[in-house]
Amino acid sequence: GIGSLFVGDALGEPGVSRRLPGNMFVPVDLLKPILAELQQTGSSKSSRRPWLGLTSSEQGGRVSVVRVNKDSPADAAGLKPGDVVLAVDGTRVATLEEFYKKVWSYPNPDDEIKLTVLQGADIRNFTLKAVDRMSTMAKPAGI
Repeated sequence: GIGSLFVGDALGEPGVSRRLPGNMFVPVDLLKPILAELQQTGSSKSSRRPWLGLTSSEQGGRVSVVRVNKDSPADAAGLKPGDVVLAVDGTRVATLEEFYKKVWSYPNPDDEIKLTVLQGADIRNFTLKAVDRMSTMAKPAGI
């Protein structure tokens, strides 16, 4: 496989920074079919997923919004830290896995995604115009 992650040495000497090979490897047989596309564009079509611009956490059977990125779809819709996502497109979500599986099940990365959210004491419905998450990432030089 091809190593794809370097991590900081958490057990090293204080004040000494060094990088170690991580534990994420990509099997070569998965890379071959998409290698040319990766070299041309920096990503594969299958990696294009909706991005909402929020950071969430799972606590006690709830998906809570921890942070909202400035000028993101979540920001434009009015979501705020502390909000609780109750449902995506009418389907209840109680775990991060359920939340992301539902969001990422949309066929196009720029689809409108409907969230039912507990904001303070009010249950509100939001429609977010998602963006392709790959468009928010810096690309390697030459791509």
